[in-house]
Amino acid sequence: MIGEGYNYTILKEGYAYGTFYLPKFAGINPATGDAVFYTRNGELTEEFNTAELSQVIDKSYIPPYFGGISTDVSYKGITLSVHGAWAYKKYLFNDIRNIFTIPSIYQDANKSVEVLTAWNQPGDITEIPSPVRGKPSNQASSDRTLEDASYFKIKNVTLAYTLPAKLVQRAKISNVRIFVQADNLYTFTKYKGNDPEFTYPGGTDIFPYPNVTTYTFGLDLSF
Repeated sequence: MIGEGYNYTILKEGYAYGTFYLPKFAGINPATGDAVFYTRNGELTEEFNTAELSQVIDKSYIPPYFGGISTDVSYKGITLSVHGAWAYKKYLFNDIRNIFTIPSIYQDANKSVEVLTAWNQPGDITEIPSPVRGKPSNQASSDRTLEDASYFKIKNVTLAYTLPAKLVQRAKISNVRIFVQADNLYTFTKYKGNDPEFTYPGGTDIFPYPNVTTYTFGLDLSF
C-alpha cells in the first residue's frame, strides 16, 4: 500500500496503477453525530480500525478514457480555433474538502460552508460529523471525499482576423493577423475541488496552485 503522507493509493496485482485504497464511508450516525464505516463483513461500525474496514479499490486517479478535440473554421479572413480535452472515470481524493468540512480539526482556519450542515443534535441527517473533538473516526480520511473528477475542458479558443493582402502590401507588409486568445476557458465537471485536469501527486488534491484562465490580445506582422 502507498498510504504515507497525502497518498491514499495501493499498488496491487490486477488493479490499475493509481488505484485508491480508502475506507468506505457509510454516513453519520444520526443519534451520535459520529462517522460510520463499512466493515469487511458488510456491517456498520464507528470504530476506525483500518484492518477491519472495507476499502474502496476500484477507482483510480489515472483515467482509462481520455482524449482531445480540435476544430478550425475559416471564412473571409476570420478564423476560429477551438481546442478541448476530456477524461472519463477519473477520480481524485479531495483532501482540501476533507480537511475543511471536518469541524473538529483546523478550528482556527476558515471552513467550508458545508460545516453549517454538521451534526448538531440527535436526529440530524447529514454527511458532516459532530464538531466535538477527540473522536478519531470523525477526523479520518475515507471515500467521503473521493470524487468523480471526469471533465471536459475548453483549453483554448482563438479568434483571428487576417487583413486582406492587397491592403497590407501597400505598406510593404506581407501579412497582418490580429487575434484574441483565451486559455483554460471553462471546465465542465462535477468535481468540487480545483482543476480536475491537473495531475496531483498520488491523486490527492491538497493545496495546489490551479491552472488559471488567461486572455491574450496580439498582432502578428510578417514582412
